[in-house]
Amino acid sequence: MYRIIVALIALSNVVYGETLNQVIEIAIKESPFLKQYKFQIESVEGELKIAKSFDNPDLDIGFGRIYSQTDEQDLALTDFSINQSLRLWGERKYAINSAKLRKLAFENLYQQQKRNLISTVYSNFFSVLALKETIKTKEQEIETLESLYEFVKKSYTLGESISLDTLRIEKDLLIAKVELEQLRAELKAAKNSLNAVVGKNIASVEGNIYNFEDIEDVDLSQIPQIKYLEDLIKSTEQQIKREKSLAKPRVSLGMNMDEDPIELGKYEFGIGFNISFPVFYRREGEILQLISQKNILKAEITQLKLNFKATLNSIKSQESILKEQFAKVDKKIIPTISKALSIAEKSFKLRTISFFEFSDIRQQYFDSVYYKIALAQQLHDIYASYIKIGGLR
Repeated sequence: MYRIIVALIALSNVVYGETLNQVIEIAIKESPFLKQYKFQIESVEGELKIAKSFDNPDLDIGFGRIYSQTDEQDLALTDFSINQSLRLWGERKYAINSAKLRKLAFENLYQQQKRNLISTVYSNFFSVLALKETIKTKEQEIETLESLYEFVKKSYTLGESISLDTLRIEKDLLIAKVELEQLRAELKAAKNSLNAVVGKNIASVEGNIYNFEDIEDVDLSQIPQIKYLEDLIKSTEQQIKREKSLAKPRVSLGMNMDEDPIELGKYEFGIGFNISFPVFYRREGEILQLISQKNILKAEITQLKLNFKATLNSIKSQESILKEQFAKVDKKIIPTISKALSIAEKSFKLRTISFFEFSDIRQQYFDSVYYKIALAQQLHDIYASYIKIGGLR
């Protein structure tokens, strides 16, 4: 029974790490960075409501005092008019279409920023995993040095080794422990960076740092950032049409009621049209500005496509080289040095090689493992860049 209780207590203290997908889901839900782009969509929703609305009517009411011969007075209505501007020539339709396209554009911008967030989370997540793997390897290195230290001390007591070997191991052990503390500090900083990006405290993460995704070709026209700019161009085109409609005569419809100045208490009614002709200015400035904005957006799309294409080619090239190096280190170099290390350890204990020779082989082995971790992190950093332009769908 006692053992069961101890086991349950131990299990309750285990901290289970969040997986990559879980961290990404938390970030999408909690990140303040992403929330601001949601608010932008809501802002554009307000523009759509404005575009759908009609102008408010103008209402004029006049009152006057009527004086009689008996000095009696009263307050009476003397004039009344209401005037309503009309949205003609398709101006309202173009305004609505422009606002709808702007909303669609900002929805695509939100999708792009979500990709950017996932990219940053992905990179930070694997930075934490890489540091955890490095710390684990450093702890193994320290365990190896401590075991070796005990062996050399006993050998020195028996007169089978020199004091220089003991001093060398003490130095290597001290350096390894200092490096371990530095790595733990780096891990803490990396976790803080991840928490800042996610928008919530992540106690721990878990995953396989040696599991790599493949980088494939991307349809550049489907990149949200490109679609965002394309929708802005379409919105601008609708806005240009709206400006052209606003350059046509403006019409308002009105109704008037006036009191007869002679026969008080009697009123005249009338319906009228008010037309404003754009004789001197036909909104050429606004149209020219919108055409320039449209051309700027087109140029930006062209440049972005060139940049994305160059980035994708560079990413694929780097991925190929790094995967080749990783396979070489993982399948050839580390297994070879691992066998050499095992033989060297036995040889050192049998006094057929010196401590210096054994230490050199040991250092090569751990350097190779650290290099393997570094290569894995570089591959994940490359994939994080790929996410921005199509990865991790």
